Amino acid sequence: MPELIEPILALADSYRSAMADFAAEGRGAGDDDSALGRALREYGPRWHAAAGMAQYLAALRSEGDPSVDPLAGWVHSTAYWWVEDDTFLGSLRIRHTLTPGLLQTGGHIACDTGNVGSRKIIEHSGGRFEDERAGKLRYWVPTG
Repeated sequence: MPELIEPILALADSYRSAMADFAAEGRGAGDDDSALGRALREYGPRWHAAAGMAQYLAALRSEGDPSVDPLAGWVHSTAYWWVEDDTFLGSLRIRHTLTPGLLQTGGHIACDTGNVGSRKIIEHSGGRFEDERAGKLRYWVPTG
């Protein structure tokens, strides 16, 4: 049964395969300012090796560490991977705070209008649709 876990090196092959699919779709180009785009540009060339993947996982963990300053324009977030057995299925990031811009279009948990898989997971997890802004679906998700 699928579960959310912290990113782990044991799933590196499956993760790399999924990222190759995203890259083939054109994600990671210079104008892709998403966390996925940034990861593909910065770590994609290195995560084929265990050391490069370990560096990427350490960077993911540091994004949630309040003692580490986030990148300019970014906020602290915690990453989780949606996995089943040894297969990476997807990921999500939970933002710890919001900037005024993220309050309008990003939120703590939001998804692109065309991302049916994320929408189904959010709704299955009790997410209540609020509205759509700038191509993002916004939900309220119970945390208790």
